[in-house]
Amino acid sequence: REELDAYRSRPDKSLLSSAELRWVEDQTRAAREAGQTWTIFAQQIVMADLRFADFEGAVRAARARGEAELAREWDSQVRNATCSAEGTGKPLARSYAPTAHLADEFLQLQELSQGECLGGRSGFVHGKYGIPFNLDQWSGYLAERERFFEAVARANDAKGGHENALVVYSGDSHNAWASDLRGGRGEQGPAAGDVVAAEYGVTSVSSTGFESFMRFVSPELVTAGFEAANPDLKYANTKERGFLLVDLTHEAHKGRYVYVDTVASSQYKTFCEASLDYGSGVAERRSGLTRAACPPELLQEL
Repeated sequence: REELDAYRSRPDKSLLSSAELRWVEDQTRAAREAGQTWTIFAQQIVMADLRFADFEGAVRAARARGEAELAREWDSQVRNATCSAEGTGKPLARSYAPTAHLADEFLQLQELSQGECLGGRSGFVHGKYGIPFNLDQWSGYLAERERFFEAVARANDAKGGHENALVVYSGDSHNAWASDLRGGRGEQGPAAGDVVAAEYGVTSVSSTGFESFMRFVSPELVTAGFEAANPDLKYANTKERGFLLVDLTHEAHKGRYVYVDTVASSQYKTFCEASLDYGSGVAERRSGLTRAACPPELLQEL
């Protein structure tokens, strides 16, 4: 783990060129000087340093909430998916993938291959030891991520004056995430541990994600596992497809996660699962994202 973290933190690893970092700083400074409230960066990959789902942590959290039956069910799913259930018979696990191409297998017991057993165990170990789930995202470029935050911080150094609020949009992972982004301690950067931005990760249009990749544990357990592993992850959806509807004012950035119940048919139902809100004031930004219910009238406007 120490070697992996050292690799992720290498200063010579980059995602942006020096010219692009200067552009980020210049654009942020120009927005601040123009009196704009928000700086919004739309880019391709997840910026939060997300660890893989901690299934043991999700089971413990369910027990701590007094949900003993759910904890037992989730523990059973993990044992089956990792081929570690008691017994000498063939490894069996139920498929929970709610996707069109796996519809015939949904909630049916499947005999797991050696590769599927290995995949389940690999995911379990990644979660147990806090391994990032994708090193070709910003998780694999921690020094570069800090340089990005430092560029924004320099541009926002207004000597007590107006400071822009930073929001990041991302994609690529096929699933939905909303996270507080914290900066590390850098020469020009924000204080270690401070929330410096909010990130809204959005889903693919129709391509599957964790619901098919980790199909032998339920999407609810996958989501709970990611939440257990990542305290700054304020919201996740690992099974639906949809879009982010943004309500932006000077006071707040409200991102509403809207989904359809199927991508396999032109007949579908639309629903909004949650609103993740981020205030523009300094104290509100340091407090990070808050989760709220979607406005009842939202879907009537679509």
